Amino acid sequence: MSELTSMMNIGKEMARKLTSVGIESSEKLIETGAKDAFLKLKQRYPNVCLVHLYTLE
Repeated sequence: MSELTSMMNIGKEMARKLTSVGIESSEKLIETGAKDAFLKLKQRYPNVCLVHLYTLE
């Protein structure tokens, strides 16, 4: 499994947030998809903005 931080635009903070919603690898993020990952983040972190969706694509 590849670390999330190995992906473009995924820093330590975003990786921490993704891990907290069950997305622990780049493969899992790809499998989940940007939109569903964003919705998971938005549910847990209401202040996450739409810019994060573009970060995940």
